[in-house]
Amino acid sequence: MKPASFPSPEALACLATMLLVRVLYYLLSSRPESGDTRFDWTSFMYKNNSELLANLGNFVNRLTKFTIKHFDGRVPDYRSGNNDESFASLSKDVNELLAKYLDNMEGVRLRAGLDVAMAISACDRVASVVGYGLNLVYLLSALFYPFMPAISADIACQLNAPLRAIPERWTGEDLLPGHSIREPKHLFRKIDEKKMEEWRGRFGGADTQGGEKKTFVVVANLKPVTMRGVKSAAMLLAEIDDPTIELFDPPRDAEVGEKLNFEG
Repeated sequence: MKPASFPSPEALACLATMLLVRVLYYLLSSRPESGDTRFDWTSFMYKNNSELLANLGNFVNRLTKFTIKHFDGRVPDYRSGNNDESFASLSKDVNELLAKYLDNMEGVRLRAGLDVAMAISACDRVASVVGYGLNLVYLLSALFYPFMPAISADIACQLNAPLRAIPERWTGEDLLPGHSIREPKHLFRKIDEKKMEEWRGRFGGADTQGGEKKTFVVVANLKPVTMRGVKSAAMLLAEIDDPTIELFDPPRDAEVGEKLNFEG
């Protein structure tokens, strides 16, 4: 990523603290097959409003709200009187997409994997089947964890369920009838033009220079791996304290190239 194509490192750190999930999604979903990612505020607002909010956010929120209102916050008995052909079709579609997701993630095709996860949340057939829909939401909490762990933790919390592993096949029967969910809340908020302009003025954009004095902690003792055609022998060090993830800042007096040790 070119320093001049993004807000300054200082502004980026502040922006990431406020909007980490949405910034990470934008960067991952916008990354080209080769070359640098260019940050564009209008595109950032579009992806938040049209993809995160309108797709994933609304899918989770509407299903959980419907369950609270019509089923007393409990997973309905979706298996009795179930149309086997209808579920078989849904299950087939979801498992085909799940296989693509796993293949993309194992091949470090992150953008493709993220696209498939978003496609699962846009599955139209789920709207009429609340029980299977909630189980699909639970599956999504696992699929989005590599990209947005805080959102995955939020979804699991609303479903009143623990964080789960990614399965090889989806059965639709992880949240059983009678399971109580918690009061739903929005995962994402709409970004309007006024707010976008406020952030643009506060954090800068494509014309903002800087970056030479910004320091990061790099994990260098890794086996080199080729990711998207580029060999990488180091990665930025970050820490996860569920449900947050932050970059590690080196001590202020640390010299460039100095080896750092951490307890624990």
